[in-house]
Amino acid sequence: MSSLPNLTKSLEKHLKDVGQEIKDLPPSCTESPQSTILNLCDKFIEKIRHYTEGARDYEAFHQSLMKKFELLKETLRSTHPRLLLGNGAENNSTDDNRGQDSQFLGEGNISPYGSLLTFL
Repeated sequence: MSSLPNLTKSLEKHLKDVGQEIKDLPPSCTESPQSTILNLCDKFIEKIRHYTEGARDYEAFHQSLMKKFELLKETLRSTHPRLLLGNGAENNSTDDNRGQDSQFLGEGNISPYGSLLTFL
């Protein structure tokens, strides 16, 4: 059976924990619920803006996605149609002016679907 001093310490600890949990609760929105909701939406939009723009201290988000973007790029490139030329050789491009746009398109692979896939 527990002694009275141990029960007192346990009760004080639980009271302190409950007090801290109450302090950690978000502020009440009973005074102006619309204002509170709008402020929360504004904060959410601002966070999304930071992530999408790569703002300072949010760079890790973009860096963590690089492997997934590389996988997406390779997956998209693997769907590119393979065309047979007149001499029987395979070619991944239908444009005869491959070298012209290479400075703008990275590797110079011009897709019949536009330059979007070439950037990937």
